[in-house]
Amino acid sequence: MRKPGITGTSGEEEEGAPRGLDRRGATAYQWAAEAAFSIPIAIGLGYWADTKLGTSPIFLLVGVVLGFAAFVLRLVRMRRLVEEAAQEALEQGVGPVPEEEPDAEEAWGAGGQETPSEPDEPHGPSER
Repeated sequence: MRKPGITGTSGEEEEGAPRGLDRRGATAYQWAAEAAFSIPIAIGLGYWADTKLGTSPIFLLVGVVLGFAAFVLRLVRMRRLVEEAAQEALEQGVGPVPEEEPDAEEAWGAGGQETPSEPDEPHGPSER
């Protein structure tokens, strides 16, 4: 009898594996933690440098800028990796097929629905 487990990268359940995140999910959490912690770590290092060197907010501001730059850089890298993985999945025939967006006519009622019209009365309090 097989124990319920997590799906591995091959899509099959790994026997005896604990329930929870698969490798991709754990990697995503790791990336998010790295991105989120880059800002406070850089700010902390800037504050520490300011206290040791006696400078006022110079290194703190440098830490803020570097922390946000590291955060944005990490997010850009994460997006690139996610797009590459999605493209590989589509090439292998795994994953959802992207749906086509409806035309403007379809979205606004060419399929038997009425198009939106102007209201008879303006919005707001009416004068009587």
